[in-house]
Amino acid sequence: MSILETNVLVGFSGPLFELLYDKDSQYKLMILEDNISIRNKIKSLNIKIQPIKTFKEFLAKDLSCKSNLFIGVASNPILRSKIISKFNSVSNEFPKLIDPSVIKSNYCKLGKGIFIDKYVTIEFNTTISDYAYVNSHSHIGHDSVIGKNTIIGGSVVINGGAHVGECSLIGSKSVVSNNVKIGKNCLIQAGSVVLKDIPDNHFASGNPCQVNCPISLIWRDVP
Repeated sequence: MSILETNVLVGFSGPLFELLYDKDSQYKLMILEDNISIRNKIKSLNIKIQPIKTFKEFLAKDLSCKSNLFIGVASNPILRSKIISKFNSVSNEFPKLIDPSVIKSNYCKLGKGIFIDKYVTIEFNTTISDYAYVNSHSHIGHDSVIGKNTIIGGSVVINGGAHVGECSLIGSKSVVSNNVKIGKNCLIQAGSVVLKDIPDNHFASGNPCQVNCPISLIWRDVP
């Protein structure tokens, strides 16, 4: 069985791993993960999966057939988006996974390839774009938009009318105020309270949240 006849988890995620891993090897699982500590923890589980690969190792491979791609918690959404683009080039499948405990409006828009973890609430007229990942116990308020390839950490509150751009990461227990716009390729540190707009391509933190530096100083491994 080649790596293209399997399920591929882009960035390790405990909840997604438990959904995808089959101890009886009815199908194989490949995990792409750059974090060395996480890679070692996965190996210590002594599970039967294909060899763990870094994002760059996988980007160097030629893709020629279909595979199921599941979007986990990659530490770098920009790099993760490059993996997704490569899979899209050969029309792979991106299953949508929503935990049964999620409470969502009947009038929200949910893109392909998303994962919504346990006890998330999604209000009226919200858009969660393709390949987004929303961690457990988070709240997505009415009329808000979560951009493509964006990661929302656990217990985050996105208030009504807020907009989070594509390829951004909102750290756990952060609060984004009503009608605030966070740009694309942004990293918001855990526990931040975002009261005003954050421009594209920046790292910001604190209460109140302040812009600290360009994102290129944080996510240096972007190819």
